Amino acid sequence: PLALFGGLLWQYIEGQREGRRLGALLHDLLPPAVVDNLLGRLRQVAPAERDLFGVFVYTDVEGFTLITEGMAPTEATRLLNDYFALIFPPVEERGGSVSDIVGDGMLAFWVTAEAEAEGRRAACLAALDIANLTGRADMLPGWPRLPTRIGVHGGPLMLARVGASRHHEYRLVGDAVNTASRIEALSKHLGTKLLISEDVLARLDDLLTRPVGAFLLAGKSTPVRIAELVARTDDASAEQRWLCTAFADALEAYRARRCDEAAACWAVVLQRFPNDGPSRFYLQRTRQYAADPPPADWDAVERMTSK
Repeated sequence: PLALFGGLLWQYIEGQREGRRLGALLHDLLPPAVVDNLLGRLRQVAPAERDLFGVFVYTDVEGFTLITEGMAPTEATRLLNDYFALIFPPVEERGGSVSDIVGDGMLAFWVTAEAEAEGRRAACLAALDIANLTGRADMLPGWPRLPTRIGVHGGPLMLARVGASRHHEYRLVGDAVNTASRIEALSKHLGTKLLISEDVLARLDDLLTRPVGAFLLAGKSTPVRIAELVARTDDASAEQRWLCTAFADALEAYRARRCDEAAACWAVVLQRFPNDGPSRFYLQRTRQYAADPPPADWDAVERMTSK
């Protein structure tokens, strides 16, 4: 009995220590209210590993090296700090956390126990706020503009206890971060600013989006359906609504292999929006397929070979 009691006491002490370590880790990563909510939900989950859902927002400045090449290092640092002071608040105000800074890029995330709509909506709205702020001509008075591309993706994560021997640590493990980065890079090819995987948008009817197709992103093995996040539905202009509808009609014709019809639709879009990147991207694709039709088993997935 003494040995049994000792074993149970030791297990209890270790559980308390692990709980404190887990709480400390989450408090470093997440806002306090989110931490308390998560710890409450995860009490019944096995301590070794916990399944979570994360939505990641990845940003990158277009041509930052070219913009700053003539600046002194101290000046470039001040510019970068002013830029981050602009884009961090939308994340924090929406309950997210900034996880990392990579050069001029920011990685922010929202983590919940499951794929809840509110967490996904918060990430989308923060990304939209950042896109609106960085799209303004006066985004940083006195500084050059810093046009910003944004990628958003969500997926399963595991809060896992990893290590060996006497050294173990908790780590968030999952592929969603890498995919968010790839989605951001896709904007280089599509000429867009804010792209998001369609799974994140499920049942978020208060957002106006434009599906831009299925893409096999560089270095990935599974296609992802991508959309452009345009605006809140209530704030969308008639022009934005028309663009989304006209583009959807063209994309439907394209997927049905009616390339001539799709090309005509995208030509009309470009007459009204000459700088629309997705329309130009697909118009070039339809012209390629007119000269060299796709195979019979074509799946309309766009395969990207570079970031």
